[in-house]
Amino acid sequence: MKTEDKIFKSVFDFYHKKKFFEKNQNQFKKSKQEFYKDMDNFNVEDLVVKSDKYNLKVTKVQTVKIKFLPEKLKKKLDKKVYNSVVNKSYTIDDFEGMVSYLKDLGADPKIFKSFISVKETVDESKINQLSEIGVIDDKDIKSCYVLIEGKPYYKVKEVREDDQRDTE
Repeated sequence: MKTEDKIFKSVFDFYHKKKFFEKNQNQFKKSKQEFYKDMDNFNVEDLVVKSDKYNLKVTKVQTVKIKFLPEKLKKKLDKKVYNSVVNKSYTIDDFEGMVSYLKDLGADPKIFKSFISVKETVDESKINQLSEIGVIDDKDIKSCYVLIEGKPYYKVKEVREDDQRDTE
């Protein structure tokens, strides 16, 4: 087979496979939407469905993300603990103005701070670490975060008859 024929065949094979994939992918997306809608309508959280061929376990998964609020942590934690769990990033908004001001000496800290923006972010791993060793407990940070629920999804896995554990 000539090179041109191989290229021609390769291009058309790829194109047909791509079209087949796209068609099936769109059908899968529609089926998935219908499945999720059905599971939501029937309030399925955890279910095993049995047939002659296999058993399927359906599990609803709801992810939750914790977003800590530095301004509230500052009020609740002592200064040393707060400084260990919050990272601060300083941005100079007007560098030339700051330099000019510092050259004049006699710098007033309040005026100096007006040139800087501070961004505070919470180091969640540090909070977890301090919580594990008892420096922080749940009551210390009770109102210092919000829970952000992710979009729920369903897992469908085949399970064995004898123990109903997932098969991988």
